[in-house]
Amino acid sequence: MAFKYPLTMKAAQGLERDQWTLGDALLKECGPPSENGVNNGSFAKLLEAQQELAANGIDYAENTLRIYRDVSYWFSAATRIAAVSHRVHIECGSPQVLNAVLKAWEEHKAREHLKPNAPLALHMCARLLAEYKRELWAKAGGYEYDTRRAAAKKTLEAAKGSVKQARETAKAAIGPAARRMAQTSLQQAETARQRAIDELAALPKPSTLSPEESPAGLTPNFIFMTEMKHRARKATELAKETLTECDKLDLYEIRDTSLAMLQEEVMTAINTWREVMQKIAKESGRERAHLMVAT
Repeated sequence: MAFKYPLTMKAAQGLERDQWTLGDALLKECGPPSENGVNNGSFAKLLEAQQELAANGIDYAENTLRIYRDVSYWFSAATRIAAVSHRVHIECGSPQVLNAVLKAWEEHKAREHLKPNAPLALHMCARLLAEYKRELWAKAGGYEYDTRRAAAKKTLEAAKGSVKQARETAKAAIGPAARRMAQTSLQQAETARQRAIDELAALPKPSTLSPEESPAGLTPNFIFMTEMKHRARKATELAKETLTECDKLDLYEIRDTSLAMLQEEVMTAINTWREVMQKIAKESGRERAHLMVAT
């Protein structure tokens, strides 16, 4: 049978299913990711490749194939680090960032007296990456920008409140003189509001960093989400460790009160993470993007 994407099919059929091999095949057969939102046709080819794999019993999500293709594009063969996992390469997003994270990891191992050959775990990569992003954000003047922006937003909110109050005063004004005075106050409040809007929009952005320095976006939101992923992964790791410990014990004689207390703590953790996801989903406008799912 002739395949439209033979390299991709061969890589996906490999027993080890090496992510680099699959990503390289996708890059060659489907093309590189588009730049600046320009449609280069690679997305349609990725979908075709996914469908061809699925038709032959090999199931990959389209997003997974896209990520594999992208990371093969970001990292040429010469820039890949064999001692570092494919997933760590994905998290870092560029050779420059990966090298910075690995440098920080070497410093951390020396400081904590860890084994020199200790591998870089994914959760530690997330932590070091967030620290690196903070340093870049500070280098770009980002925290000063955050402070000025917060002050400008506070001024704008106060100006909006003044406009609202002035409108209420104008509606309640009795007599020509009072109405003229109230109208003048309203105009002044609206002028102040517009000035606050203009000042907020005119705030100088932090100095631009190269895409190589910050391929995934250098913002407080990015730093926050990186931290959240690190914490969520850590919670999952702890739960998996607990499952392993359960397998080693005879839990038949466990007391009902102990089980009830554990269940309460677990449900509290689940509900708290649900609240985190609800807040992020609501304030990011992603409530309909399946962020609300929690079990």
